Amino acid sequence: MQKCAKFETIMNRGSVVVLGIFALGAVANAQLGVSVGTYNPKSSNVKSVFGSNSFAWGPNFGNVGRDSRKGLGADFTGLSLSAPGNRLFTLGSTYGYEVQSGDSATTLTYARIGTGIAYYDYSFTGVALGTSSGRQFKGMSVAEAGVVLNKQFTISAQYIMMSKVGGNDFSGLRLQAVFSLSR
Repeated sequence: MQKCAKFETIMNRGSVVVLGIFALGAVANAQLGVSVGTYNPKSSNVKSVFGSNSFAWGPNFGNVGRDSRKGLGADFTGLSLSAPGNRLFTLGSTYGYEVQSGDSATTLTYARIGTGIAYYDYSFTGVALGTSSGRQFKGMSVAEAGVVLNKQFTISAQYIMMSKVGGNDFSGLRLQAVFSLSR
């Protein structure tokens, strides 16, 4: 058992390093933004607690206008859900491939897929999700398509595939608007 605990500690520390490296890459071109929208979880247990289309927000780092993001690259984003006695916060970075079309000066459409690692901070109290809380690093994958309406406003749909957290599957569809807070 001690070997498993040591291995888990090493993996969590390694995850922090990997997430930090991805974060530095995203922050190098950083524009700070905020995303707001709805989140529709796949799991019926999660829906029973947070709702079918719960309000979701999160920080966004990187170029909201998506300039120079064609091809391979990192994306750094967060998601926060809350309901009485229950909360989930994720902050993660994915590395993947993006295709774009349109004029980057006006309207630009894009699609991307990526996989990476995320920090999960959660607390659940209740019958549907069980009672658990914790902070850990686990995998996350994203498929996203969107439209950039100007350099500071993007509308997108994401399907987020998350590792189970507290025994619950939080994978689901996120519809969001991302606003850049800096130019």
